[in-house]
Amino acid sequence: MKGDSVMVNATQLAKIYGKRPNDYLSLPATNQLINAITRKYGISENQLVISKAGSSHNGGGTWMHRLIVVDFCQWLDIDLKLWCTEKLDELMRYGMTATQPTLEQMINNPDLVISLAQNGKREEKQRLALEVEKKEQEKLSIIEETKPAVVFTECVTSSSTNILIGDLAKLITQNGNFRNGFSHCKSQGVVIHDTPDAMEE
Repeated sequence: MKGDSVMVNATQLAKIYGKRPNDYLSLPATNQLINAITRKYGISENQLVISKAGSSHNGGGTWMHRLIVVDFCQWLDIDLKLWCTEKLDELMRYGMTATQPTLEQMINNPDLVISLAQNGKREEKQRLALEVEKKEQEKLSIIEETKPAVVFTECVTSSSTNILIGDLAKLITQNGNFRNGFSHCKSQGVVIHDTPDAMEE
């Protein structure tokens, strides 16, 4: 065990049900789960599943990361899978789930219900704030990417006379990428006449 990287001896668990970890690991759905965990958390496959020599009683066998063990245990025990499904159903219907002792505490202690509700409200506020911040950063990124093209178009459309591309390039060099601006200007229907020599400047 290291930080959140809790490893469980899957060989010992599987023996209780007369099953083998290798049968679970060979399933296409298991490979998809491992790939999804690797993609999201950046944990390599050899850190999610570890094989050690020796008997399971001496630390040998197949060890699995906690994120995989949850699914592995549902594969081992159909009743556990049903229990997990029921908990997900509670989350979808009520927005929360709890063990029986916690439910009894909530019934007998209204302050606990209020505390849980306040914590949930605070977490939801934080989540919404992060979403807003992410959207604002995306907007700023788009603005920065299109800035050269906008500057280019404004320079051309605000001019009362024709302007050579070479001169215009010098004008907007400090503000952005000339090639991107020219492409954008063409797409907006702005026509600029220039000589081939000036285009090469």
